[in-house]
Amino acid sequence: MMKKVLFVAAVAMSLVFSGCMKEDDTYKKLKPVQPGLNIYTGAMNQNIVSMQQANFGLRLAMLVAEADKQQKTIDEVTVGSSNTLLKRQLLGNAKVETTANGYKITFDADYADLDTYVRKGTLLINTNETALLKDATESKPWTVTFEDKLTMGYSGGDMQAITLTGGLTKLYFVESSGAYGIGLEAQQSYVGKTEELTSNWNGKFTVKPENVNFTYTDCAGKKFMLNGTATGRTFNTYDGISATTMSLRMTNGEYYSSSALYGGKIESAVAGRRLQSESLSVEGCHRGDHLLEGTRLRQTITYAGHIVTV
Repeated sequence: MMKKVLFVAAVAMSLVFSGCMKEDDTYKKLKPVQPGLNIYTGAMNQNIVSMQQANFGLRLAMLVAEADKQQKTIDEVTVGSSNTLLKRQLLGNAKVETTANGYKITFDADYADLDTYVRKGTLLINTNETALLKDATESKPWTVTFEDKLTMGYSGGDMQAITLTGGLTKLYFVESSGAYGIGLEAQQSYVGKTEELTSNWNGKFTVKPENVNFTYTDCAGKKFMLNGTATGRTFNTYDGISATTMSLRMTNGEYYSSSALYGGKIESAVAGRRLQSESLSVEGCHRGDHLLEGTRLRQTITYAGHIVTV
């Protein structure tokens, strides 16, 4: 039995099942698989935190691609009938500067970002002399790093801050599949003051949009497919002393925004225990900010011989 479990106290980051649970006997049904859900939550939280460089690197890439399509600067490009500034829609109040090697994104700690998290720090994006991400290759990728470190906390709550201290992300286009590659290397982060539990998370994913040009107007509201694996030391602990090593695999993850998972299969494991979270059908749960009218996402959880569908 675990003596202590330290997870990020942010339901919105975990992409777990609370958004689909009804106020009936669902929680009772989940009791047999609750240890597996803890594993799932821990691995997913670690992966989402470790995807911060990728998240904002891809947002910037979409902004740059749309500006290229409209033949405007990234500060001028607008979308929609209300002519909303795309830079603000994708990056909130973050400041974007052009550098000799690419771009610099500096977060405004006085304002919450669009996902309600407050961030402080700077990302550096090296485009390797490639103007658009669709022209970057695995051998010559865009790279994203921290200038120093990045801290993030939940706006309006008392969640302990998460500190991201290191790591590198590679972004590139895979022409053979029409997908964009994400390479996570030595992603280091910790929660609160538990610096001794700093993670070392590594992974490789592909995200496939419906339009390979990756422009906002071609991709907004449309499906993205996410596949890949990640593994390594996490900022989670099961004994209150040492960090826990975990793994995660995403198969055919179907997204319509960065926070709305509608289908696919997620497998996570720690210390020989495995949880399979499989979205079998779309039958009625509205997740995130993308609504599928009249549909609900049903999920089947398999853990330690127990199978529960909610």
